[in-house]
Parts: sequence; C-alpha cells; structure tokens
Amino acid sequence: MSGPLLCAVDLTDLAGGAAHFAATLARVLGSSVTLLHATERGDAETDSTRLAALAGPLLEAGLTVRTELATGDPATAIVQRAAALRASAIVMGTHGGRGLERLMLGSVAESVLHRAGRPVATVRGPGHAEGPIRRIVCGADLEDSAPLRYAAALARRTGAELLVVHAVEDLPEEGGHGLVPASYRPALLEEARKSLSRAVASLDLSSGHVSTRVVPGSASHALLRSADDESADLLVVGIRPHVLGSTTHPIVRGATCPVLTVPGGAGGEEIE
Repeated sequence: MSGPLLCAVDLTDLAGGAAHFAATLARVLGSSVTLLHATERGDAETDSTRLAALAGPLLEAGLTVRTELATGDPATAIVQRAAALRASAIVMGTHGGRGLERLMLGSVAESVLHRAGRPVATVRGPGHAEGPIRRIVCGADLEDSAPLRYAAALARRTGAELLVVHAVEDLPEEGGHGLVPASYRPALLEEARKSLSRAVASLDLSSGHVSTRVVPGSASHALLRSADDESADLLVVGIRPHVLGSTTHPIVRGATCPVLTVPGGAGGEEIE
C-alpha cells in the first residue's frame, strides 16, 4: 500500500469536491485518507464536527479515514503534515475563477504547489470529482518524463484512456502570427510528433488505450481545451519546484476537472 493520501479541506463549499476526489484517488492508489483542516483561527468543536461529516461518506465507502486539526499557517501545516505522513499525494480545493477569486487560488494552494515536493491534486468544484477516472489528459513537455510516467501508471491502474498532449509553443496557434517562418511549421510539428512518439513508446502501457496530440501554441490553452473536448476526468501536468510557471498556474486556475501536478525528480517518481 502506498502512503496515506492527505486531503486538506478549508470547510467551505469546496471541501466536498476535494473529499470526493480524495476518495476516488485513494481507491486507485490503495491508500488511506487523512482529512486535515488547518487554520490560523477556528472553533475546534465545530471544525471537528464538520470534518466528521466529510469523513462519513468515505468511511461508508470502505476507506480508512482519520481526521486532524492543525493551527497555524495553513500552507505550512499542509506541507509539513504531508512530509511527516510521507503522503503519496495531497488533494485540496481551489477557488480558481477571475478577479478576487483568482487571487484566492493564491496563498494556500499556490504555496503548497510550490513546496510540497509530491503530487498535488487541486479540485475547483464537483465536476468529475466523484470519479471514476475513465479519461486522463497529460501534458508532455518532453524535458521531464515524471508527469507522463505518473499518468501512465494511473491509466494502467484504472484502465482509463490516456491522451498525451504536447504543445509546440514556438509556433503560433492556427491563424496567428509568430516569429518562426510559416515554412518551418510542418517540419517543427513533425519533429515534435516523433519526439512525443518516442516518449510514449518508452512507457508501460500494456493495458488501456493511449493516443497523442501535437498542437501549436500555448500549452495551457491546448491542455485546457483538450480536457474540455475529451470531458477528461483528470488533467496531469508537471511542475518545477519553486516555479509555478506560466503553464501550470492557468491550468490549475481554469480547469473544470481535477488537476494533478507532478514534480520532477524524487517527488515525481512513478506510482509503486
């Protein structure tokens, strides 16, 4: 069995979606779930009652669940507790959206993504949170194989269809204008297709179905569009430690399905 799954909940209306997806992912990973509410201020009795209510459906589903309260900076508490538990992954809700809501992605979720050193699943709402995971879209940048390995392992475990998307960001999207001459476009796209095919061929995908897609333009636009087009149940992307970056941030903020960010290096090793 893998390490426990840490589900960090803020006890707002986001908590239900995060808990549902934690249950979905825990069944896939074969892990227990620790529901953690971390806050700088709160009512312990009330918070314990609300945590117990969130845990109820998970217990009824046959999962092993424990609940914990922590006081202090939420992001720090989440990261430290995940490390202490040797958590297989972290699941948490995000506000996403625009304007003030966009800033609320902010201090907790973004800080955890920067610092966790392990896969982090963010859930904006109830869409696809209750599973099962039947379709996975994975972003491949061809420089870091960790997200692709992780997505492939999830696809093997769930029997899900896997779509691997690579965006050639040096090229403008269809109808756009860029610095690269249009005459170079076919060769660059073909080179990217070959590189992506080699990367996918190196994976153990003996079960399930995998397809690939190479597109010009922004990686975040391509992945969000692909996830919507495919009605994906999960979007898997990479993240570089301490750098949220121009791709990961808008994906986490804008996806309508859960997003699993996988760090490179030790934090991005394949599921056991």
